[in-house]
Amino acid sequence: MEDGVKDRDGKAALPLVLQLYVRTDRHEVWICLEADGDGLWYQGHDRRKNFSGVDGSGETPIEGDNGLLVPRGNVTNAGNDKYIATNEGTTYTVSRDKLVIAGKQTTSEDVRESQPRK
Repeated sequence: MEDGVKDRDGKAALPLVLQLYVRTDRHEVWICLEADGDGLWYQGHDRRKNFSGVDGSGETPIEGDNGLLVPRGNVTNAGNDKYIATNEGTTYTVSRDKLVIAGKQTTSEDVRESQPRK
């Protein structure tokens, strides 16, 4: 994710710090905070063959194919481990319990795994 962030915004304060990782049956999402505590980023992954995992050891999310990187300014902390990212008319609401994707259609998926554990 950091390589994508660096490519997108050379002024981003790296390293990124994981705030929340969630995995549903079809998707996984990372919410990360820039090292200076200023900018939140959203990385989404549509699983094709396998999940990438919180450690990134599996399938790699590719922007525009099976992945989406939403930059700071478009990701907000809604409190209580809930984050909202917006991209081209679609809103992604991420919490420890649900991933809701609202655009032309709305889907809601139960979270099967979340990190860091509370």
